Amino acid sequence: MSRAAASAPPVSLSPLDREIINRWQGGFPIAPSPFARAAEAMASDEATLLLRLGRLLETGALSRFGPLYNAERMGGAVSLAAMKLPPERLESLAEQVNAFPEVAHNYAREHPFNLWFVLAVDHPPRLAAVAAEIARQTGFPVHLMPKEREFRLGFGVRVSGEGEGIPETSFHPMPDLAPVPPEGELALDELDRRLIAATQEGLPLTPEPYRTIGEGIGTAEAEVMARLNRMVDSGAIRRLGVIPNHVRLGLSVNGMSVWDAPDEAAADCGQALAELPFVSHCYQRPRHLPEWPFNLFAMLHGTSREAVEIQAARLAERLGGRCRGYRILYTTRLLKKTGLRTAFHG
Repeated sequence: MSRAAASAPPVSLSPLDREIINRWQGGFPIAPSPFARAAEAMASDEATLLLRLGRLLETGALSRFGPLYNAERMGGAVSLAAMKLPPERLESLAEQVNAFPEVAHNYAREHPFNLWFVLAVDHPPRLAAVAAEIARQTGFPVHLMPKEREFRLGFGVRVSGEGEGIPETSFHPMPDLAPVPPEGELALDELDRRLIAATQEGLPLTPEPYRTIGEGIGTAEAEVMARLNRMVDSGAIRRLGVIPNHVRLGLSVNGMSVWDAPDEAAADCGQALAELPFVSHCYQRPRHLPEWPFNLFAMLHGTSREAVEIQAARLAERLGGRCRGYRILYTTRLLKKTGLRTAFHG
């Protein structure tokens, strides 16, 4: 997503657009002619569904359409990373960071730690190696903050409204994203890796997407569907469907709330934060003392800073005296957003 898209106004949606977003955030069919099957469930037709999906992607209402992969389940590793950069050099240094294919999301935030990005690698030891190389090239330390506990990953976006117009957007639970992955790792062969590489940017908008993918990687449609089903069943794919862009759907303010909870209470506090419906992601991560005392992270989204601050106040009230302090780091710019597109190419 470009910086322009990140600050663009909300998009107008048709009733069918809203139904697509509400219905297909997961569970998209893995079957021959899946768009025809999905369209039938909405009393529409294949051609119209393909057209509307294309428009939703083009306008930025959707970030992507396809599988959401779980890197850890496939033997890889993911970590949040933070850097403290001179504000006058942020833009140029961010470009250096973004040049690394292992960098997925990258945000500028309001804080002395002003650059926050996600690193995704195919083998866990490479996290430290990539962070060290970024530090060497930029001249500034990279602070890795891998998750220690996962309390919530992802939320469902529910859009409502009448006729054609700007949607009203709210959250709803996504039970298929519950943090209970199967034990162990899914063994990948070369064909699996080619399949992941071919689908990390999304599914092709063709009447037979799995056949199209198979032709591109040299295998049959049936084999593509069998392997995707295996990845869904094993937890390597968290869900398959549309990925809404909450910014273009009206939730334009993004705040990363960070909390200083005593280590012995962190699990209970993290669970308490995650239980409120407006928290999209919630993790426990390591502190980096003395500069960074916070160990719980809860992502908040709203139509204004005031709305996000009200959410944070509700979280603070919920934690009561168990929390020693918190901050909200507002996103000021989206610098890169690609998803895990390079870690498993083989």
